[in-house]
Amino acid sequence: MIAFKQSQEARRGNLPEVQSGPWGDMLVWDMQIHQPTEYEGFIKLSPQGPFWNFGQVGEERVKEIFTSSGCSAEESKTLMASQVPQKDGSLVIQPPEPILISLTSDVRSRLYLELAKNRGNTFQANPVLIDPTKLAIQLRTIAPNPAPIREMIQKLSYPRHGYTYFSDPEMIWRLMGGGDKEKETLFSFLTTMHAVMVSISVKPDSEIDMPILYWALSMPGVRVKDLYPLFESQKSLSKGGAIPITYLLPEPARNSLYTTALISQGGERSADCLSTALLFFSPEPDPRVSNPEFAFKFVREHYYEVARPSLAGDLVLLMNDQGILVHAAVHLAGDIVYSKNGMSTSQPWVLMHEKDMVGLFSALSPMRVYYMRWKDW
Repeated sequence: MIAFKQSQEARRGNLPEVQSGPWGDMLVWDMQIHQPTEYEGFIKLSPQGPFWNFGQVGEERVKEIFTSSGCSAEESKTLMASQVPQKDGSLVIQPPEPILISLTSDVRSRLYLELAKNRGNTFQANPVLIDPTKLAIQLRTIAPNPAPIREMIQKLSYPRHGYTYFSDPEMIWRLMGGGDKEKETLFSFLTTMHAVMVSISVKPDSEIDMPILYWALSMPGVRVKDLYPLFESQKSLSKGGAIPITYLLPEPARNSLYTTALISQGGERSADCLSTALLFFSPEPDPRVSNPEFAFKFVREHYYEVARPSLAGDLVLLMNDQGILVHAAVHLAGDIVYSKNGMSTSQPWVLMHEKDMVGLFSALSPMRVYYMRWKDW
């Protein structure tokens, strides 16, 4: 496992959010986690980009896409005149910067959804989730003068399903200077994940029986006999203390948290969201759970649906509008989930707000959220 670089900028000087419930007084710090530098080179950018690849379709079809997306007749004409010849016959357009910047956010959202159907359009098919309220803080780490970059990202961002996305990193790269150092810095920003650091506050007057039972009874392998001394030690401090949530997780989850998997060798299957969620309590791997068919059968046999999660270990399932399972995670407490966001080795095991997790998977289709509980609980 490769440890993560954790940006402290988002936490410095900030008070944590407090979420109180049967789990105790949970302190939640938002933070940004970046990909390991060893993996950043796998993302490819073209200094001449962006390029829009429509595949092997005729010009009339592409004109229809521009029109249905809301482009004006003049914009469509200019874009069609910007074709780049391809040996395989694909219709590829290199949009002029003035046209690219002038597109409204709604037009961009509709057009990029069409482009996302071709996996060759990497950043339309896998857009970057943007939190407009945190953008200024995030950009401080990548540029001495972040204002022009923030303004450009805001111009090029687009809304979809209640979230904001961005798909034009080449434009920002050129604005930053277009060099290798700027590319590395930009990759760090593009691969940032909104995660959280969580602790349970224990003050001298805190009631500890309920939190201890919440975590111990929900988490196989987490024992009351171990938690009582830990909670009492913090309670006995003159101003109290805090217990990192890692001490309250089962061993497999505790060992993986905030790390990335090694790149698989020899066709070995990487860990994904299904194996992470369904084997959350299991110390032994089971490659069968990465098979959607097996996973569905396993969930039907061992889980039942609940209206909302209230126990650590409840499953959180995201389904698209076609009823296809897109993602699975584990509810811990409040709005905090334990998640492995996809099979990519660049994606860590993290704690995050449920809404941020949903946003990651809502770029191409709205998500319906279902909650499931183990039948034996």
